[in-house]
Amino acid sequence: MAVTLLAGCGGDAAPVPPPPPPPTPVDTAIIKGRDVKADRTTESLPGSLVTMATGQFAYADTLGEFIIRDIPVGDGAVELTADTISDPNYGSQTVAGIGVTKNDNPDNAPSVTVAVLPIGLGQPQTITITPSQATIDLNGEVQFVAPVSGGGGLLHVQPTWYLTTNAGNIDRDGKFTALNVGTGIVVATSGNISAQANILVTASRPPDISTFLVDPANLNSSGGTVTVTAGINDGDGLKSVQAQVVDPNNQQTDYAMALVSGTTPKDGTYRLNLTIDPNDVRENQDDATRPLTYSIRVIAEDNAANTSASGFKDVVVAGIDEPIPPPPI
Repeated sequence: MAVTLLAGCGGDAAPVPPPPPPPTPVDTAIIKGRDVKADRTTESLPGSLVTMATGQFAYADTLGEFIIRDIPVGDGAVELTADTISDPNYGSQTVAGIGVTKNDNPDNAPSVTVAVLPIGLGQPQTITITPSQATIDLNGEVQFVAPVSGGGGLLHVQPTWYLTTNAGNIDRDGKFTALNVGTGIVVATSGNISAQANILVTASRPPDISTFLVDPANLNSSGGTVTVTAGINDGDGLKSVQAQVVDPNNQQTDYAMALVSGTTPKDGTYRLNLTIDPNDVRENQDDATRPLTYSIRVIAEDNAANTSASGFKDVVVAGIDEPIPPPPI
């Protein structure tokens, strides 16, 4: 009798291997920006090719703006190069170390204005950033400057500004706005050189009254006008600034101070022209010879309800000279 053995019906057949695991998802980010002329940053470079070191790319639109998606986050820093195509007078600019985090929303993506140098300008040799370090509270602003020099001296160009972390935003002119508590590095780069500044963003703090002046500190017996001036910074924005005046009778009066310089109520100079009339407090003619002291301080409140007060400064109003007695008879 013939016996036929069928393979696969028992015995030591090899097991079927499991399917391979799915690929590990890669965290990706979005970056956006604008290509501009370094010597005229209000003028864009439309059609420029912006290429990531990881291969993604985009062309700048008619406004010079670009957006690139699906960039691998990696170690949290990316590099891009902007190549001018439409204008033969401008070259390319590489920007390395731009901070990114996982993100698929263009509204929250880091933005960089790439300032491309004119080809005939020459290679920058030095760049210095000021301030070199800054501590700022949440929502505050710091203006950085970074002059660029070449072999013939100062070059009238703006560097490319960017951040290595998501501490905030920095615009094409170097103004940093703090958006997240933590540390970061501001970078200014032009050609093949760059400079850095360290930033520390803290939680909301009370207003910083950096300067406080009262002028003049002395008035004649008839009184007059004194000018109260204060320089104040606050990231949350200032809700009110007042000059508090305590007269010689210990009566307190508060006067609103007006913003006279500075682009926002976050950082500016406030002033009040205050008229002092000593007749309001002199009790009688015999009291007219007494010098009067008015004490003045500044109180600032921000939009987070934090307050700060300066120390007092005095204004002294002279007394009326006593009449000279007649000579004896």
